[in-house]
Amino acid sequence: MVIGRSFIKTCLNNDFSVDTETLERHLGVPDEIKAEGAVAVGSYLERLGDEVEQLDEARIIILGEKGAGKTSLARKLRYPKAQLPKEDDSTEGVETHIWSFLDKDGSRMVNAHIWDFAKYSITHSAHRCFMSARCLYIYVYNGRIERGNDPIYWLEQIRIHGRDTSRILFLVNERDRNKAVIDEKTLKKEYPSIAGYYHANIGNEDTVELEKFRQAVMDTVRNNLAWNSQIVSKEAYKIKNKLLNSFKNNNSPSPFIEMGEFESIAKVCGTPDERIKDILHDLHTLSICLWYNMDGMKESNTLVYNPVWITNCIYRIINKGYEQHKHILTVENGAEILKGDKKYKYPFDKVKYLFRLMVFYELALFYEQKRDCVFIPRILPIDMPDQLPSFEGALKMCFTIEKFMPPNIVGKIMVRPGNDIDENLSWRKAAVLKYHDGDATALITEEMQKIIVEVKGKDETLYIKALREIIKDIF
Repeated sequence: MVIGRSFIKTCLNNDFSVDTETLERHLGVPDEIKAEGAVAVGSYLERLGDEVEQLDEARIIILGEKGAGKTSLARKLRYPKAQLPKEDDSTEGVETHIWSFLDKDGSRMVNAHIWDFAKYSITHSAHRCFMSARCLYIYVYNGRIERGNDPIYWLEQIRIHGRDTSRILFLVNERDRNKAVIDEKTLKKEYPSIAGYYHANIGNEDTVELEKFRQAVMDTVRNNLAWNSQIVSKEAYKIKNKLLNSFKNNNSPSPFIEMGEFESIAKVCGTPDERIKDILHDLHTLSICLWYNMDGMKESNTLVYNPVWITNCIYRIINKGYEQHKHILTVENGAEILKGDKKYKYPFDKVKYLFRLMVFYELALFYEQKRDCVFIPRILPIDMPDQLPSFEGALKMCFTIEKFMPPNIVGKIMVRPGNDIDENLSWRKAAVLKYHDGDATALITEEMQKIIVEVKGKDETLYIKALREIIKDIF
């Protein structure tokens, strides 16, 4: 996009005739639409119509270890004088806030959605549902926190899910006189998405350094082409604003709507019937309104306009299942966990829909093909079973990971199609899987920086090849 705009300037400076409006439209196609291919881009440009609007929406994701100061920063970004949370007042799932500020021209407001993720490591695998390239990441680092005081774990998560096109602001939360020492040049070379390093005491009454960081965040959003040049049709923009107003209404009893209600909103915004589905597709692609129109979900008419309704559910189910040592949950179990939630309502008929989303995001799989029962590998027992079958003489394959191991690799292998889990012989760091009704058996083990695969049986060669492809796809 930078090259495209440089090209426009060159043409204008040399008296070439350029249809700048058309070219700007092409440059303003969202990256998510471009990723779908040339046909999708052409369809999107055709759907824009004669009148377009700038999207003016951004997502800020705050990551870091427990106690690093993520929740405090989420508050202070919006209100520098905001009170700090109490020590036991940390995020349980995910909290979102809307921070509105002027764009670089000072003529429009940008809505930055701040996502503050939970403290519990058991739920880190759920982050992948909402991390993408279309985000500004803030990594909050506290030199006193243990994990070898190494930020690479989180930088790798951003690289995997956000890819190298993301932008990362590295904030060192300096709570005491001992300044953290960061190998800035080395990290920048390895992770070119790091746009800058900043130091501030988030809880300090003197907000000078924090204000510098706030300005850096706003400038990054204002000057990033992924956020300041994305356009949508006039109708989509009107619908987006109506949904955003619902999002801001914290007293709204239902953070989701049915297809019929969306159609009514679209018609009020002047959208012809034949364009409603296309606009809904665009809003889903841009994470404005989530509509999962894929296999296993098509019979559901549910549209989610507040994604926290989904994240809150996933975190509660994973955490409660972990506390209860239950890795297999029925719809009834899920409804009981979500019953009386302080934030949102979860009608019984929506629990199965939410289970399907957990399967879609590869956080769970349907247990024995039952659509009302899920198996969650992330909350399997931590310890291995008493006895395991012998894999002496089995085919063996080993993957060595150069950096930090992404969380829950074995779980991600378990949920892929074609794997039959032996739950009595599986635990959080390993699994015994069967292939084609037992024609081959595999033991997948996660060790320090390694994934070890052992396969035996009649179809051992076919199965080890299939597992190799699964692991390559995960990485």
